[in-house]
Amino acid sequence: MSQPTLSYRIRELETSLGIALFIRQVRGELTSEGYAPCAYVKRMMLIASDIAMNNDIINRSVKSISQLINDVALERD
Repeated sequence: MSQPTLSYRIRELETSLGIALFIRQVRGELTSEGYAPCAYVKRMMLIASDIAMNNDIINRSVKSISQLINDVALERD
């Protein structure tokens, strides 16, 4: 995502929430309202990471099972 797009999306979020999330004069400093959702965002990132890892495990398992089924089918022929 480009920086202008990110800035636009942050302003859009601030408008919809009716609060400022960042102090504009200081680079990257959050307002007190901006700090509030940080714990939730961290948890969401951990959950997303878990989902990605489990999805990888599931995909590898499905491939292994598919290969096993193909091997058994070939042996029957």
